[in-house]
Amino acid sequence: MGSLKALFIAGVVATGATAAARAADLPPAPPLEPVAPAVAEFSGWYLRADVGVGVNADPKLSTTPNPLNGNPSFTDAAGNTYVGAFNSYNFFKPSLGASGFVDIGVGYQFNNWFRADITGEYRGGSSFSALDTLNDSGTFTTAAGVASPASHSLRNFYKGTLSSIVLLANGYIDLGTWYGITPYIGAGVGGTQNSLRDTTDTGFFSTVVGGVSGAPSPTGGFFSDGNKTNLAWAVMAGLGYQVTPNVKLEMGYRYLNLGEFKSGTPHCANPDGTFSCAPFILHGKELASNDFRIGMRWMFGAPPPPVYEAPPEPIVRKY
Repeated sequence: MGSLKALFIAGVVATGATAAARAADLPPAPPLEPVAPAVAEFSGWYLRADVGVGVNADPKLSTTPNPLNGNPSFTDAAGNTYVGAFNSYNFFKPSLGASGFVDIGVGYQFNNWFRADITGEYRGGSSFSALDTLNDSGTFTTAAGVASPASHSLRNFYKGTLSSIVLLANGYIDLGTWYGITPYIGAGVGGTQNSLRDTTDTGFFSTVVGGVSGAPSPTGGFFSDGNKTNLAWAVMAGLGYQVTPNVKLEMGYRYLNLGEFKSGTPHCANPDGTFSCAPFILHGKELASNDFRIGMRWMFGAPPPPVYEAPPEPIVRKY
């Protein structure tokens, strides 16, 4: 019986020794995969510059004073009298051409989601044109006392150039980044000075008395340059592309409301030296543009290095 126990114990010891020897022959456990680095958020100052083109909406035009509030009645040197009233005044085909623009600015990226900047912008090259008609009717009485129905019509053709200087404070929300592309939305508010320059007025003045049309008289003149300062605001959206860690390319759309513009003082100069053009100041309202732009942002300095987390120690089992 004692010999059986000794045999059993010897077999167990031999089996354990064989298993330990086999375990010692196995290769070591493979190292664990390193944990993906946690990228630090970028924050800091940046410069920006953009160029683009703005498709301007046609403005709504008016004049001061309103000619319909005036009185066209007169008595000339020969003693003829006209008593009448203005009955219509309308603008036709007001138009603004496209504007080229360039801006520069400085901003701050607070984190991966929000940034803000201040931009200064020059917009030029927008051609302005419009046509208006002013009509009146009444009674023309000669010095001899003969009365006849009469009417007058004045046509004005305006041409000029509109430019603007715009200062905006803008805020943007970046909506995440996929494959280096970051969509964003934003809004801005600030001020603008709109300048209407090199504005001319050419047209004609016609008279009908007793059903007989007189020969049209040419009219014309020019306006002093006019400046108007307004509130400006914008909403925008676009895409940014990470060119390098410090440089981003942006392409976007912006709706920009520029407020109003006006002409300067009119100066009438007819070939015969008479004063017969409309002595009114032009006003344009609802000046707005659909802008398409491309630009770059340059971050100051280098982005912070990625933050690496040390992999956990391998688990060692003891037998």
